Amino acid sequence: MAATCDVLVIGAGIAGCSIAATLAKQGRRIVIVERSLNDPDRIVGELLQPGGVFALHKLGLAHCLEGIEATPVEGYHLYWKDEHATFWFCPLPSHTEPESRKPVGRSFHHGKFVSNLRRAVANDPNVTLLETTAVELLRHETTGAVLGAVCSHSGSVSTEVCSLATLGCGIAGSNTLCSTAHLSLFSPTVVRPISGLSSSPADQKPNPGSGVSK
Repeated sequence: MAATCDVLVIGAGIAGCSIAATLAKQGRRIVIVERSLNDPDRIVGELLQPGGVFALHKLGLAHCLEGIEATPVEGYHLYWKDEHATFWFCPLPSHTEPESRKPVGRSFHHGKFVSNLRRAVANDPNVTLLETTAVELLRHETTGAVLGAVCSHSGSVSTEVCSLATLGCGIAGSNTLCSTAHLSLFSPTVVRPISGLSSSPADQKPNPGSGVSK
């Protein structure tokens, strides 16, 4: 049975949830699909810059930083051999800085933040969040215009989600979408790997003062 909406958003990551929240506030009916609604477990976007924190306030999603140990960050302290220096975040324009506070970013676990975003958009009456995989775009037989997508979850019966507009968010980072010729416009190239360090106990740090928020 086909679902009908104004906008279909493929991918419920940071970009997808932000777009869904924005469009929903305009009164549009949104369907956002994500292949798995489990907490993402990967190292990416662990530091939200001050501009991003302000954007969350504008979107009404600042509460998504609560309950995930989102540590305030005011800048960077860089070490190189025997040298080190502190770099503070540059002030935002006065008309954009909420309550004239100094610019502060937030560092957090990516997966917990994304899960909070998903819960927030799912609570909007104009948004329907579905755990399913977009496997093929629906196209007009004559013009080729995109009319939505065919979705399937764990081998279940496919569902057609029809929409006036279809947005793909995070396609380059999705193995499922990248492997689907109908959805992929290009083949992503891995430029360099990313690695991270999780230390325990917390006082074991690469350098004195690193990982500390004041």
